[in-house]
Amino acid sequence: MAQNGPQLLRGLLTPLAEQHGLDYNIELLEPNPGEINRAFQFVACGGWLLLNYREADAFPAGSKKASRRGARWASRGFRSAGGRHAAIFLTQAMAAFMEETMIRQGASIESAKIHRRAGELVQRHYPLQNEDFEIIEQARVEYRVLDTHRVPSMSRSGYHRALEDPTFSEYDHPAEDPALVEGHLTLASSWFRATVGLKAIKMVIGDKNYAAVEDDLFAPGDSSWDALTYYAADLSWWKDVAGDWQKPAQALAIS
Repeated sequence: MAQNGPQLLRGLLTPLAEQHGLDYNIELLEPNPGEINRAFQFVACGGWLLLNYREADAFPAGSKKASRRGARWASRGFRSAGGRHAAIFLTQAMAAFMEETMIRQGASIESAKIHRRAGELVQRHYPLQNEDFEIIEQARVEYRVLDTHRVPSMSRSGYHRALEDPTFSEYDHPAEDPALVEGHLTLASSWFRATVGLKAIKMVIGDKNYAAVEDDLFAPGDSSWDALTYYAADLSWWKDVAGDWQKPAQALAIS
């Protein structure tokens, strides 16, 4: 019998709790205020992000066959070491995503840094290798365009075109054009989530299975209707998890 979401999540997170002497049930229902407890609460959010890929309609593939296969492999590998690695990786990705989102929405740098502190807290107790952080940094490439005003190797948005061609926008600089900025932020968000999501999927299903569906996966920047529809739904999932993320983040801010 296939396990439901909460069962899978329990199987994923219990070893991560126990490695620090925590009780999964207590941390889920009435978490303690200690540093390691908060780190675990953040990692639980990474687990929730990963959980989405076990559903065929939430697996980022353009064919039903690849979606079904990928989701089935994700369910099977969810409680493995690869699944735990992927959950912690997505936790750090969420920290970066929340920081970028707050900055781009006009929050103060100091307010946005609370999410960087969350990532640092998690790293102390659930460490990742440098290469994992390099992937997360690479995923931020389109956010960086808004800071550097340099177009990547390929023009992918109206903001890019305005940087390359000053006559494209009625404004003196694309950063002054609200429509171009909003459109580019949509691209930056989906590019980030696509990059880290595919890496997490590879961790949980393994290299061989990933290779079997790779050609059908939605690549970062895919502008097909199916991909755009998928990443709109994916953003909704990230926003739902962000609601849970805010609870330990707020506690961290006042600690």
